[in-house]
Amino acid sequence: MRPILFLLPAVVAGALVPSAAIPQTVNVSLTSRYVDNTFNDALSKKPSLQTDISYDLSKHVYVSAYAYTGFEKPFADDSSEYGFEVGGKWSLSKKATVTLATGRYANYQGKGFDVGDWYAKAGLTYGRANVSASVLRGVTNTVLINSSYRLPITKRLTVTPSIAYFTAQKKLNPGVAVDYRISKRVSIGGKFVLPQDDITRRRTPYGAATLTYAF
Repeated sequence: MRPILFLLPAVVAGALVPSAAIPQTVNVSLTSRYVDNTFNDALSKKPSLQTDISYDLSKHVYVSAYAYTGFEKPFADDSSEYGFEVGGKWSLSKKATVTLATGRYANYQGKGFDVGDWYAKAGLTYGRANVSASVLRGVTNTVLINSSYRLPITKRLTVTPSIAYFTAQKKLNPGVAVDYRISKRVSIGGKFVLPQDDITRRRTPYGAATLTYAF
């Protein structure tokens, strides 16, 4: 187990930006169940404390990292995961942005950095819509296509439905994320998914409640 590796992007960022610089975004969330809206799947039935950090190294280049831990065995149970991503983003117009990135999803089921997927990702955001394709190599070995659309219901409430498709497994996982902003820094929300089992092909619904603080 090497949970310290999730700090690698922050170390790189610290070497490339002035010492006075701070992370562009830092979000810390407490969730009742580890539900993921990239894979649109439930990865654990137990609570998880999740930290996401992102830096802009320049106008186009960014680096991000995440570290999620369960409470039964910190960084060593099925609610734990960590990884990093380095990428670039370019504006095509006022509404359209292209993203290219590579990174590592690691510590699946709390089994360390060697258990996970390396990935390369290409994404396009147009207005409220986003679509991305990721080539995963490691545990999953598939192309993951994710499409989502952000729907502002009110000034505080946002609903984001999404679809995740796995080409190797030939399965389609729908999901939705709900976010309600209580204040500038605090929000509550929920994640709901309906993943398909690889073997039985049956679908089971899962949901999770979240509390997030943005630094």
